[in-house]
Amino acid sequence: MRSDGFAGYDKLQSGDYVDGRSTRTRFPGQLAVERATMRGGCRGREPVSHDSGVPRAGDHTDTGMTRRMNDEQVNRGQREFAHSLVAAIHEASPDGILVVDEAGMIASHNQRMFEIFGISPDEVAGFPDGDLVGAPDRVLLVPALERIQDPDEFLRRVEALYADPTLEDFCEVPLRDGRTLERHSKALQGACGRYIGRVWFFRDITQRKQLEHTLAELSLQDALTGIGNRRHFFRRMDREFARQRRTGNALSMIMLDIDYFKRINDRWGHATGDRVLREFAACVCALLRETDLFCRLGGEEFGILAADTDLDGAFALAERVRRGVRTQELMEGSDVIRYTVSAGVATVGPLDESAEDSLKRADHALYEAKRAGRDRVARETTTRAS
Repeated sequence: MRSDGFAGYDKLQSGDYVDGRSTRTRFPGQLAVERATMRGGCRGREPVSHDSGVPRAGDHTDTGMTRRMNDEQVNRGQREFAHSLVAAIHEASPDGILVVDEAGMIASHNQRMFEIFGISPDEVAGFPDGDLVGAPDRVLLVPALERIQDPDEFLRRVEALYADPTLEDFCEVPLRDGRTLERHSKALQGACGRYIGRVWFFRDITQRKQLEHTLAELSLQDALTGIGNRRHFFRRMDREFARQRRTGNALSMIMLDIDYFKRINDRWGHATGDRVLREFAACVCALLRETDLFCRLGGEEFGILAADTDLDGAFALAERVRRGVRTQELMEGSDVIRYTVSAGVATVGPLDESAEDSLKRADHALYEAKRAGRDRVARETTTRAS
């Protein structure tokens, strides 16, 4: 027996009170119940004195009834708190939440579930107040399917998830109005892993998808001219080369370089040089076909990817660009800036191991055009194309 003022503590059980303090772990909502019980004189088990563990005179000893009353009040408080917490989480969530039990009946949902699909409660037959608890999940599934781009695939996946409780789901769901939802679903398990239902979460990720699309476009765009950049050109070139190998259709490349561009920068400055690059890009874009890809590869060097175009057709296209650029004028104060372009043309041949093989020949042809005096188009002279 301890003699340091804590005699009797070793005999306490969960729920005993000592000096008005309970040894039971408190749950949310329990503290108020305990205080109310104490004010009424009900203190659970017989209180213990500091000295001998002997009940104090005058204290209530009807411990069975008071203990049950206390437990009922605590349990009621816990249930109220749990219900309030779940309701608050449901309505504060940015997700549409749907909980379905093992029989396919709706056990819980929030208002956001209607909003995220754009469904009015009036559309749900028999439930104009919008409370679907106890209804079969199809009352919400039917109007939702009307808003989904691929309802058949959506329904197949839903049925597969219901059929296999071990499956989880995390995917994107495109809607017919252009928005995109993110869907997450997980089975609910009770004692011993028994399947008791499934919870579904739907979140509108349209803004995120738009941002991802914008960033993807920017990563493939030249910031100065607004046309495709080197990365875009080589990515598309590899795809077109693979397509050419499958179909046998012609594929040609044109390399372009603005003549004496350094002189423009040296005389009028880099700001004017940037204007020339922008004007040049706009001029060439206006002369190309919709199927042509035009990109800035670096500095004053540009490339054109001409799908379904043989060597003669690519040469004619490059000539049209050269003549069009020759007519361009740019005013800088009282000065008129004129410039020209040289081009080299090559086409993919059966012996090429990659698209870069033909691109190197186009680059070599460009060098030949420069060496021959500029403002001209040269075609490849090596014959890997044959």
